Amino acid sequence: MNFKERLFGQKDILSIGFANLFGSGITAIFWFYIASLLGPAEYYAEIGRLNTNLTIIAAGTVLMAVVLLITSILLYSLVSVVREKN
Repeated sequence: MNFKERLFGQKDILSIGFANLFGSGITAIFWFYIASLLGPAEYYAEIGRLNTNLTIIAAGTVLMAVVLLITSILLYSLVSVVREKN
């Protein structure tokens, strides 16, 4: 079985990969939009430290991503187990 048949033969893996790319694209568009609203001088304070608001938003985004990743892995595992029993 070649690579193409393996990849397209398993629809679950392909859909998870597509969802991951789609989510990353939405996140990238969001951050580019935020960057276009703020000028380069507003990213850093005059002292050279990061803007507190951007740091808090970034930390919250990372935390939410971790929670959603764990949730999606658990849900995928649960659905696989239920399908296996039927």
